Amino acid sequence: MVHVMDREADAYDLIAALITTGRRFVIRSATDRWISREENLRLSDLLADARVTVERTVVLSKRTKKNQALTTKQSAREARTARLALSAITVKIPRTKTARSDAPALLEVNIVQVREIQPPPDVEPVHWKLITCEPISKRTDLERVVDCYRARWLIEEYFKAIKTGCAFEKRQMESLHTLLNTLAITIPIAWRLLLLRTLARQAPDILASKVLTKSQLAILSKRRYGHLPPKATVREAMLAVARMGGLLRQNGEPGWIGTCQRV
Repeated sequence: MVHVMDREADAYDLIAALITTGRRFVIRSATDRWISREENLRLSDLLADARVTVERTVVLSKRTKKNQALTTKQSAREARTARLALSAITVKIPRTKTARSDAPALLEVNIVQVREIQPPPDVEPVHWKLITCEPISKRTDLERVVDCYRARWLIEEYFKAIKTGCAFEKRQMESLHTLLNTLAITIPIAWRLLLLRTLARQAPDILASKVLTKSQLAILSKRRYGHLPPKATVREAMLAVARMGGLLRQNGEPGWIGTCQRV
């Protein structure tokens, strides 16, 4: 298991705990850490001299003000294809002033830097610094670390499917036991819904039977808002589920709100 975390997780105590317990992780750096105050050396100074090992092209999705998190560090952007340069170094970062006094004095970590090459004018370029203990000796190692972090957006969608689509946080369970039981029921539903939505966008014409069981399709076809044809596509099945959650045609594409609260 690889823990994938955004900038909010860039904390010395957390990284130390992950390393000392043998956990695997990829965390986006939030600060330009000191490497040596005596030498006036920061992480950015070392990364500036790091050799580019890999160049690759990726598609960046559109990001609007509406779908951003509460952070102000991100700006809206249009979808575009970006050319990225990957480099990596191994460093020892000293314990910060805010860390626990019993935390290790130094942590040895790998840093994978992702920097956009020749970004369009007036556009904030991609620049990630990923903290990890994953190997970085080979080209494929660097690509894997970057792909782990890029999976964070899909993970966020999965969490949204659980918390919003399946309304897990609104179930008002009063003990850990009942919360875990509810989560156990919710997790496979959220996974199935995310799979259904992803395929409905990427390959809308494949048969719903590739995703849903015969029993699930039979239930959908008999529901008031189902109206599934005998050989329904994944898109038709997704819309049938969304209608059960209250989707109206004039509302456009379905989202997570209310998606499976009535399933």
